[in-house]
Amino acid sequence: MSPRDWRLRVQDILDAIATIQGYTAGMEYSVFTRDRRTVDAVLRNITVIGEAASR
Repeated sequence: MSPRDWRLRVQDILDAIATIQGYTAGMEYSVFTRDRRTVDAVLRNITVIGEAASR
């Protein structure tokens, strides 16, 4: 595995975290749990984080 590979994966993780933060900024937990689109979008980005971390 080349150093570039792990850097790209770390960047994918950081991008997914930033995306999650953008989707949920200022949102109360109770509002978040009722907003299926946001929940689905956050879960997708958590999946991206998991995939990037496991390679």
